[in-house]
Amino acid sequence: MSDKTLSKYLRELRKSFGYTQEFVASNLDISRQAYSHYETGRAIPPNDTCYKIAALYSISADIIINLSMQNNVCPHTPPVYTTIDDLNPFLDYIENEAKSKKLKKLSRKEKELIYYFDNLPEIEQNEVLEILKIKLRKTHPFPN
Repeated sequence: MSDKTLSKYLRELRKSFGYTQEFVASNLDISRQAYSHYETGRAIPPNDTCYKIAALYSISADIIINLSMQNNVCPHTPPVYTTIDDLNPFLDYIENEAKSKKLKKLSRKEKELIYYFDNLPEIEQNEVLEILKIKLRKTHPFPN
């Protein structure tokens, strides 16, 4: 399935079930036009929509999320660097006395990960955890 794009997979899946774009969009609580963008590759569905798609077709959300992550990678996208505006709240966070004891033995990356994770709403924290699990399975299919 790695050679298949998300848009092609969604189109084939919908057609194999005999659904219209309107029907799928209605079940996902989005417009038909928004769903059409997923099937044409103009847009990538957010994770919550990926879960709804998986539920609609009774398949694993991992399939949809993996494809959306593969299709969301752009080789020409420059790396994102932390700006001073991003850095100040992070430094305040790790220098907080209550947090500093907890974070003392962690690497800079681990501290940064915890900082950004803690500042997300719970639903997005759950999405991040799912993405990390998927990435781990991709790089280590059989973790210890």
